[in-house]
Amino acid sequence: MDSPQVEWSLFNHVTCNISSSVDEVTILGALAMDLIEQVLGVLYNAEVKVERLDQLKASRMKEIASKNQVELEEIFAQAHKEIDSDSARKKIMALIDSGNVEPSELLADRRELA
Repeated sequence: MDSPQVEWSLFNHVTCNISSSVDEVTILGALAMDLIEQVLGVLYNAEVKVERLDQLKASRMKEIASKNQVELEEIFAQAHKEIDSDSARKKIMALIDSGNVEPSELLADRRELA
């Protein structure tokens, strides 16, 4: 993961001790509660950032899907073909909301349909 060196340097002592038993930890204070809480705080902040990025990604995917849906509707209208655009839109939005679809796959599938 692309993290600033300052952030990952906070974890150097943790990664050194991760596979050690309590008796093998030789650095004084390495198991201190304030240090553990600091590490947990950094992990929590990273988790919050990931959640925000996931929400942003889903929002952007919905925008792109809606735009593509409008383009497809125009193409089908010019070809005098009727489609159930509401149903298609609901399915796409449900897929995005579920998080069970990879955005690049969704876009590739939509391009194949066009």
